[in-house]
Amino acid sequence: MARRSSEDWRGLIEKWQAGRLTQKDFCKQEAIAYSGFHYWFKKFREEKKLPPSAGEFIPIHVTHSRAKVSQPAGVELVMPDGRRVHFHEGVDVEFLRALLS
Repeated sequence: MARRSSEDWRGLIEKWQAGRLTQKDFCKQEAIAYSGFHYWFKKFREEKKLPPSAGEFIPIHVTHSRAKVSQPAGVELVMPDGRRVHFHEGVDVEFLRALLS
């Protein structure tokens, strides 16, 4: 079997990101070594050449660190991929900052 180029690995990683399989299941399906896949995934991620994965956090900035809610209110965080985190009561900004950092 011929050695895969970095572009081959990038294509495989992008294919995995477009699906819903775990890395290990994807590697089994594609008959590739998990260790090789993980090596290239980490390498591309560190070089910032990959978009964030579905479980990966991206930085956010809280602009009103002294904000307080006088009445209970829900807070909803919407992730770039559409997933949502909903708090049914008011949430302190410092709590959110700690949670997301």
